[in-house]
Amino acid sequence: MDNDNEIKLPYWPDELDSLPLPKQLEGHQADYRFRMLSGAVRAGKSVWGCQEGIELSLIFPGNTGAIVRNTLTELKRTTQVTFFKIFGCTSEDIGTHPLIKSWNKSEQHLRFVNGSDIYFIGIENWSVLKSLELGWVFVDEGIEVKSSALKFLRTRINKKLNLPDYNQYFFTATNPGDEEHILYEWFIKVPETEAAKKDREKFWCGFTTSYDNKYLTDDYKDEIDSWKSDPEFHGRFALGKWGRFKGLVYGEFSEDVHLVEERNYQQYMERIVENYSGNDWGYTNPAAILYIGVTGDGDVIIYDETYETKKTNPELRVLFFDKCSKHKVEIRQMYSDPAEPSDIKEFQNNSIPAIKGNNDIEVGIRKVKEFLRPQKNGKPKLFVFERCVNLRKEFRLYRRPDEDDISHKKNIPELPIDKDNHALGALRYFLLTHFLDSAVLHERGSKDEEKSSKLRDRMAKRRGRDK
Repeated sequence: MDNDNEIKLPYWPDELDSLPLPKQLEGHQADYRFRMLSGAVRAGKSVWGCQEGIELSLIFPGNTGAIVRNTLTELKRTTQVTFFKIFGCTSEDIGTHPLIKSWNKSEQHLRFVNGSDIYFIGIENWSVLKSLELGWVFVDEGIEVKSSALKFLRTRINKKLNLPDYNQYFFTATNPGDEEHILYEWFIKVPETEAAKKDREKFWCGFTTSYDNKYLTDDYKDEIDSWKSDPEFHGRFALGKWGRFKGLVYGEFSEDVHLVEERNYQQYMERIVENYSGNDWGYTNPAAILYIGVTGDGDVIIYDETYETKKTNPELRVLFFDKCSKHKVEIRQMYSDPAEPSDIKEFQNNSIPAIKGNNDIEVGIRKVKEFLRPQKNGKPKLFVFERCVNLRKEFRLYRRPDEDDISHKKNIPELPIDKDNHALGALRYFLLTHFLDSAVLHERGSKDEEKSSKLRDRMAKRRGRDK
């Protein structure tokens, strides 16, 4: 092509062998500076966001955009794969596509032949974002990103181009979440003041469900239908409904309170005096390993996680040692799910100091809550790094069944639903076993107090009869 201005990519490339879904097309045609496509899993949200970024890059030569997710690891594994698939490519051969001038894999920087740039960025890498003037930002799974980071991203949309119809855009694709999240405030909550109503005129929000995707296979549709046995889960992840789950186990967890931004990595790591690990075995279900630091004043800092399915123990050991090497730490003890003593022994035989963890679920939950609650200084004793996306997600999902779910069961304790608890299980094994003494004393104290209370009641009744 002689004129770079003529370079365009069809909105829905042939490589995807499909046509845009109604909400994707509506979001594409919505001429708003801020847009959010909110919906269920497999509703085509990430594809929509990638398509928007490609089109803004090709229509406006010299534009600069960023595709962002909470961590670069997650971005490479998910959103970036979707992006390259649009071109019929992978990260290995995207540089050979005729529309692409260069692809720097180490810097995660792609340049089109018309001079437009796209950077793939994990939000933990704030230093890169500060140096960029962006014409657009696409945040995939915005619900995973901290409010302060989303506010910061909006300030980076400041690139100026002297081109007809050019504008700057912020758009996000996300699963729904709690109504306390800033995305709900920006895009969904009814504005109360005149200023807020005026500002809302720049925002568009579309809602979509899994059932809107006509390209889903029958097997996947059956999987989604099976979620109906859990109405809240089905409502959020199949129907795309916002709101906090009822019976949430760890309602104390707040990303505004407990989350550590990646730019503060060195500051928090310098506080750590001992390193530990929690481990929940898995293969079909995820295996979860947490990397945990304890400070001199007893704070607990979770600075990384391994969260993988279909990994054998030898593969998990490699991942474990890689993480230790990355953070330059030596794990003093790994507290593991006691249900697999042979796996614990295998880890021990391969230089990993694994031992059985305490798996008392209710006492463990109380111990986690103890560390989540504010102390006398107003701060909690548990902190989680942004990169621990799966642990954070489980904090938002782990819950007890509704009363209707257990009303027909007699003499069965109301334990939390046994899912969304793999990283949380690893956390429980560590906290309850490492800080065992205080937990046991608390448990015994509660039982002793209950016994004493019953004894006092019986004695009071007896005194009443004797009068």
